Amino acid sequence: MISRICKLIDENRGDQGVSDGWSQECVAEAVKVLLKEPSTLFDDMRKKMADYPELRKIIYAILFRGESYPYNPDNFAIDIGAMFGFITERDGQAVVANRIFETRLYNLFLSEEVTKSITYQTGELEKNQFIKNGMLDMELSY
Repeated sequence: MISRICKLIDENRGDQGVSDGWSQECVAEAVKVLLKEPSTLFDDMRKKMADYPELRKIIYAILFRGESYPYNPDNFAIDIGAMFGFITERDGQAVVANRIFETRLYNLFLSEEVTKSITYQTGELEKNQFIKNGMLDMELSY
């Protein structure tokens, strides 16, 4: 991630004719670009969230409910999260390893919630046109 951020900053500085110094604005802009880009790192993160539901549950609880979990490497979900680099220890607590992972995971969970909600609502609306009195209305079916 650091190499990609540096490359994005360097490219952005070159595009703008800037030759010295890296401002906080340049770093923030590079991070914004990084968070929107597809990458194998973020693909793997998404896959690991699907493969390890307990890890997903803990990270979700940390991000959305502000829950805290003691950092205990004997806890499988915390251990696996630390092994993947998604979780680290801070003041004895398990926390998301960095702000970039935190933001990307937060965005992932939010987009899944929105998608599930929209898909569910659409399905509920559309099924009603085919169901009459609790049965499939064959006249309307294709």
